[in-house]
Amino acid sequence: MRLPLPMPARGFSLLLPVFILVSAGCRSHPSTGSSRLASVVISDRSLSQVEAATQAVFTEHGYQMTPPRGGPLVFEKEGTGMNTLVYGDWSGKKVWIRIKVFLHALDSTAQVLLECDAYMIGEHGDIHFEEEHKLTRVHRGRFQELLDEVSQRVNRRVAG
Repeated sequence: MRLPLPMPARGFSLLLPVFILVSAGCRSHPSTGSSRLASVVISDRSLSQVEAATQAVFTEHGYQMTPPRGGPLVFEKEGTGMNTLVYGDWSGKKVWIRIKVFLHALDSTAQVLLECDAYMIGEHGDIHFEEEHKLTRVHRGRFQELLDEVSQRVNRRVAG
């Protein structure tokens, strides 16, 4: 006869998969060594070519580029109703999605590392109350797809 687990042990066994998923968010991407949410290495292209393709892809997916301030490229768009439900508050204000894109020329190679982090933004545009909630690797897929699309586009444009 098998006895049921005591309550603390049952709780631990339920939380173990959650702990594994969360801790996986702290690792670097295996193919690029990046610790960002998503990343891709693009070969034989200039920073300006990759930046132009990045702007085009994000714009086509409904993102607006914010004015550059000397740091990463920043793209934003209004989130979905589900984003607002999960990340919003009781005020009913829409949550926005912000993506910070980083481009780095890799030393001694003809490669560009394109990587990004994504955030859910509450109180968007309010300089006193705006809140960034950084997304973990659980949300990586859709942002990795955007960077992969940039890579495909820049390679297709030059080849074609």
